Amino acid sequence: MSTVRPALARPALAAAALAATALTAAAPAANAAGPSRAVAQSYAHRSYVVDGTLGKRRFALTGPKAIARGSDGSTITAFGMVLADSGDGTGQAVLLFRGARFLGWASDHLQLHLRVTGSGHAINVKYGAYSGDDPFCCPSKTKVVHYRWRGGKIVADAAPPLVYGKRGSKLHLAS
Repeated sequence: MSTVRPALARPALAAAALAATALTAAAPAANAAGPSRAVAQSYAHRSYVVDGTLGKRRFALTGPKAIARGSDGSTITAFGMVLADSGDGTGQAVLLFRGARFLGWASDHLQLHLRVTGSGHAINVKYGAYSGDDPFCCPSKTKVVHYRWRGGKIVADAAPPLVYGKRGSKLHLAS
């Protein structure tokens, strides 16, 4: 009987070792330093909005990347992007990555003015918040939304503001 127990225990130990190896192998992807600027630019170029007059409008990266740590220790990276054909720098969005994997946008709708920073466990997006008769160039208020990696997904602590009472154009990703 004593020779049977070790034989039965070996498959269980092997399965546990295999599971631990699988968990360890998955961790480096999430803990990677994030995508290169070239990879982020390719996602920016694949992102677009459809304008009734101008047709499909694509994006280009703008500004430095922002980095935060997820609750699980993973690297969360954000890049600001602006409509490539924007003459005044309006028409902005934020790309989000976990490790090198593209997660999506901070908001799936176009915004006019924003700024992206990272600190601690959050990607912070400071949105221009328009009210009343604010001129197009100059929102009178700002709203900061914090994006964190929790429970296997990105979670925002608030919704981005509307632009003059409306949601901006919907973002799409070309294949």
